[in-house]
Amino acid sequence: MADQDIYSTYHNLWRIEESFRIMKSDLDARPAYVQKEESIKGHFLVCYIAVLLEHIPQFHVPENKYSTSDIFDFLKISGS
Repeated sequence: MADQDIYSTYHNLWRIEESFRIMKSDLDARPAYVQKEESIKGHFLVCYIAVLLEHIPQFHVPENKYSTSDIFDFLKISGS
């Protein structure tokens, strides 16, 4: 792996950390009291799709103009 690739990967680590924060706080994905393998996979899939749907607007807006909080606030207002 080239030095620039390592730097880029490390520099984008915040995106992964933000995704976990979203799942834990904004989506209330924890705690999950599931035991069956199908339930665990289903819970993970729903969380993953929710985070993906939240990130799509960020990738289509130039210069990451809107934060995760901005997008969730907009969705909460629009949904009420």
